[in-house]
Amino acid sequence: MKRFLIKSNYFFTLLGVIISSQAFSQVATNDSAYLATRINNLISQYDQAIGDQKILFNGKEYLTYDKYYLKGHQFFRSGEEQEGDVYYDGYLFTNVPLLYDVLLDQIVISEPNGSLLFKLENKKVNYFKVHDHTFIRLAADTLSESPVKTGFYDLLVDGKTKLLAKRVKRVYEDATIRGMEGEFITEDRFFIRKNDQYYPVSKKKAVLKILTDNKKELQKYSRNQHLKFKKETREYALVKLIQYYNNLPPGKSP
Repeated sequence: MKRFLIKSNYFFTLLGVIISSQAFSQVATNDSAYLATRINNLISQYDQAIGDQKILFNGKEYLTYDKYYLKGHQFFRSGEEQEGDVYYDGYLFTNVPLLYDVLLDQIVISEPNGSLLFKLENKKVNYFKVHDHTFIRLAADTLSESPVKTGFYDLLVDGKTKLLAKRVKRVYEDATIRGMEGEFITEDRFFIRKNDQYYPVSKKKAVLKILTDNKKELQKYSRNQHLKFKKETREYALVKLIQYYNNLPPGKSP
């Protein structure tokens, strides 16, 4: 089921027009009952238009915590709201202006009139999409030794073997002779999911150890594609390698 987020400016603008115009005519007609009816009807139209979207604004208020001296921001890709999709509390909401606070692992949305920011309840989010990336929520099993902790993970490759990224940011602050300085630092972590098990990976060697059934083919492909696993190109290389692996016929484990 889809719900489309709409802008409420029209309703509030129209409400203002009705109030001002009717207030003027009230001097002559003193028809306060008529004015109240018009306002109630407009509010009812607004509630009907929003419909199930009201459940998005039941969370706690989001208060920004960045400081003037910090470089960068705490959000994924951009500090400006971007339209995305959210599967929340059993409903799919599309074209929702949102932010993903990576530091807090928190989805942030603004109310229809844009005056307040709210935090969605993480446990009610199945997945969300923003910046052409799909984030799924994983709940860690507290009894297992899985390297995956509860939170949102960027599903980079879907298929028989999956590649996920845990987007991580931390704040670095330092007191200098020029005053306080600092920045938001990104530290992405990558995981392969194979046979319902999660494995942390960063180097080609770790990938080949997990995908041993097609090790030779993957080594050859990596050389031909000149894949590099340095920090700057690690994500690209991992995506290419896992995508290639998923398209290979089943190999034999050594």
